[in-house]
Amino acid sequence: MTWLELILFRWFFVANYFNRGITHAKKGKYDQAISDFDKALGINPKDANAYCTRGFVRAERGEPDQAISDYTKAIEIDPECAMAYHVRASAYDAKGEYDRAISDLNKALEINPRLAEAYNNRAVVYCHKKENDKAWEDLHRAQSLGYQVDPKLLRLLRQSLGRER
Repeated sequence: MTWLELILFRWFFVANYFNRGITHAKKGKYDQAISDFDKALGINPKDANAYCTRGFVRAERGEPDQAISDYTKAIEIDPECAMAYHVRASAYDAKGEYDRAISDLNKALEINPRLAEAYNNRAVVYCHKKENDKAWEDLHRAQSLGYQVDPKLLRLLRQSLGRER
């Protein structure tokens, strides 16, 4: 087998396990999804996307610490992956670690200032911290980038800030 054939062979198996893992995850078959991501990472342990996606599945299973570990590994491999910071922030938020969540969202937005969902999620974290003025600003940034902000969140924030309109 030539060098090129070996690379293509490995890529095929990694892609196959990765895609199958996504299919299982979409069906709610999280154990099978994680098994496939484990196999993909066994072949290519430098696949930041596989770590990030496995982390998402772990978060869906209610395993925020394991999800954070996977997101952190993805960031170690690819420090410019805005999405890894973004999803790790969600796991920190779920654990009530708001300052860590904001730090990660800030980093995600430093890498990709057009990541509208990160502005929305940072607004949610600011709401948890009762920093409503900052939350208001971020919701407007998210909207200006085309993100559909939850109307209930907008209404609650307006009421808390005394801005009914």
